[in-house]
Amino acid sequence: MASFGKNKRLCKTSEIEFLFSKKKSFPVGMMRVLYTENPFEEKETLKLLISVPKKNIPLAVNRNRIKRLIREAYRHHYETLEQLLKGQNKHFLLAFIFFGKEVPSSSDVQFWVAKAMAELKSNLK
Repeated sequence: MASFGKNKRLCKTSEIEFLFSKKKSFPVGMMRVLYTENPFEEKETLKLLISVPKKNIPLAVNRNRIKRLIREAYRHHYETLEQLLKGQNKHFLLAFIFFGKEVPSSSDVQFWVAKAMAELKSNLK
């Protein structure tokens, strides 16, 4: 089973700033997906940032639930994209930014993440 450890998370300020300055993006469901090639020396092919703004979802419990749902859906769908990137010897930074006003269902999040991964695969080929 795939895991989502610390090494797969986008944590460094320099990488986050680079992602937001050189991003390509597209909307999917109630999320915006940002991505760019990673110029930094990294072992991981994909690094992910998940953001749920406090302005849209005021309760921390709900923000954390949304992040958990996105992480779980990503964990189930990232392997095919990661294999594609390993074959091309590329490294990418990725961000999911949720902009909805209420907590979505698990099936909605699964669908959005699967759709986002499919679109990323088509954009990277």
